[in-house]
This record gives sequence, C-alpha cells and structure tokens, in this order.
Amino acid sequence: MGNLGERRLTAGARFPDRRAAPRFAFDARMEIIDPVEQQQVTGRVTVLSQKGCFGRTDAPLAHRRVVQVEIRKDESVFESWAWATPSDPDAEPGVVLVFMNTSPEQAKLLASWLVGLVTP
Repeated sequence: MGNLGERRLTAGARFPDRRAAPRFAFDARMEIIDPVEQQQVTGRVTVLSQKGCFGRTDAPLAHRRVVQVEIRKDESVFESWAWATPSDPDAEPGVVLVFMNTSPEQAKLLASWLVGLVTP
C-alpha cells in the first residue's frame, strides 16, 4: 500500500471541479417568489452562471423549494423558475438557485449578460 496514509484525500478531492457551467461574479437585483409559502424575498445576485446563481437575501427561504426568480440588470429582466436551496448561513447567507424551464428568449438574455464577465 505504500505511503497512502501520508496523503489522505478529502471527500471529492479526487475529482476535478465538474461544474456544468462556469460561474461569474455578477451584481444585480433579484426577487424570488415562493408560490407555496406565498413569500416574496429580495436580494442581490453575486454569482451567475447559465445554469443558476447565488444571491444574498434579506430573509431565509424554505429548503428545496420551486420558486419564480426575477433578476434585473440595467433595463433587462431575466425570469425563470428555479430550485431554491438556502446556503450555509455560517459561510455566506443567501440562496442557491438552479434555473429550470427557462424559455429560449430568457436563456438568450442570460447568455448576453455572461459575455465578457470574469470568474470569481
């Protein structure tokens, strides 16, 4: 077995970063509507990708909810349904959103925002 004990790998360390889409630093206003809880939460998107985003919010959301999200950048508005999962409040409080059922027009708008952005 050699010196395996000297080089202990943490869970997931054997696998490279396998994100479905690159993430980019971003700043835009966001509004989330939870139709089940009839809750509206506002915040700021700080990280954006073609598949989803991370945003700081002014109130927590229930775990694993399907929500409507609206992101406003300048005069443009991106709208989509998303899975919402609260982030670890000890790390950075907010919500992770994974976009779903995004219309082709909205996906095109999102892609236009991502052009020229740099990774965080």
